[in-house]
Amino acid sequence: FLLILPGIRGHSRWFWLVRVLLSLFIGAEIVAVHFSAQWSVGGMNTNTSYKAFSAARVSAHIGLHVGLEGINITLTGTPVQQLNETIDYN
Repeated sequence: FLLILPGIRGHSRWFWLVRVLLSLFIGAEIVAVHFSAQWSVGGMNTNTSYKAFSAARVSAHIGLHVGLEGINITLTGTPVQQLNETIDYN
């Protein structure tokens, strides 16, 4: 690229330079976002019913990870061992 650029005459040299640098920047951003582990993260602590039609309630942390390759929802009890069960779902 650096060998070809001086051979371009006039103002089109700057247009080519800007065009190539902009396309390289956009390509690098796409690759960086594609290989990032997580794009958006959210979570909250709550007290909720554990099973349908049950009065038993558990304290849990609900997490949400949204990325370009998928969505991950987690439910982890605080503490993990509650109601004689291990509450750690992914």
